[in-house]
Amino acid sequence: MFSSFTAPGLTVTFFDYGGLRINYDATITAQLREHGALLDPRLLYATPIASRLWLRRSARISPHSRLMREYRRAVADFMVPLMGERTLSIVDLGVGDFQRSSLLLRQVLAQPERRLHYAMVDISEHLLHAAVVRDADDEQSVLRRIGESGSVRALRLDFLELARWQHVLPDVPPRYFFLLGNTLANEVDDQQTLTCIAGALNQDDVLFLELQMREPAPLTPEQLSERFRENTDFYSAPLAGLGYTADDVDLVARVISGEHCDLVSVHCIVRPFRGRGPMSIDAENDYKVMTIRKYTEAGIDQLLAAAGLERVGLHATEPSDAMPIVMGYVSATRRR
Repeated sequence: MFSSFTAPGLTVTFFDYGGLRINYDATITAQLREHGALLDPRLLYATPIASRLWLRRSARISPHSRLMREYRRAVADFMVPLMGERTLSIVDLGVGDFQRSSLLLRQVLAQPERRLHYAMVDISEHLLHAAVVRDADDEQSVLRRIGESGSVRALRLDFLELARWQHVLPDVPPRYFFLLGNTLANEVDDQQTLTCIAGALNQDDVLFLELQMREPAPLTPEQLSERFRENTDFYSAPLAGLGYTADDVDLVARVISGEHCDLVSVHCIVRPFRGRGPMSIDAENDYKVMTIRKYTEAGIDQLLAAAGLERVGLHATEPSDAMPIVMGYVSATRRR
């Protein structure tokens, strides 16, 4: 159930509580039969091929981009000031490429005499291992700095089972949970996921969310489609195991606007294709590969309330021509 990664000055304990690993062949074969099906979102990052494409897509985001500058500002002005204790625990849900996590941890450690107990959580063991190895190779390794006075652990774990495995999370109070990168808004059922995460929080724990918000002038489906096509290799990752490449797929965005939330779905339009073995597509088909939600402020409050949480603060970015999207940074606690 657990193993260790060791590098000079760094030991990371890996726990594997993520349930059954996704069976790519069985999952994709069943879902290809249904026109318009929502492909299992784990196919975007939980297989070796998909995790490589995920990291390749992430590498295209410059650390100096407006998106990352806004993120740094939110960390410095909104998140870190709420974390004043010298000793604390951080539970990082969905580490992805570790870029956002690393920036956050460095700013926390910039405060004097900090001692952290850090848990990095992801359903993909490939992304967890890649994050640890890449950081260990960095002369300025943030995990090594944490390990000098605190602890580091990595958990392959489904968010839906977070409360069940509470005993392997850091227990040194106060505890701060982070769900960054708009991860919640990409879940099949955002409400269920948030409710399960809330079930793992103690009364004094704080949850930080990074969510996409509805823009004052929302992008059209055509504009969204063009943006998604810049990363066709990533969004077509569920089909890569069949032999598909980005050239075999077109991406189309569809939008359903609600009172408090816009639902953007990313669809792969695929041509007939003879894949390996029995897994082939015999006619042009349409598969939904990702859902992206864009919330209003009222929508965020509704989402939190249904999970038994209440909002403490909200920091929203300002849209611009260079970055028309709006990101919201939310802090929340269990409702008292």
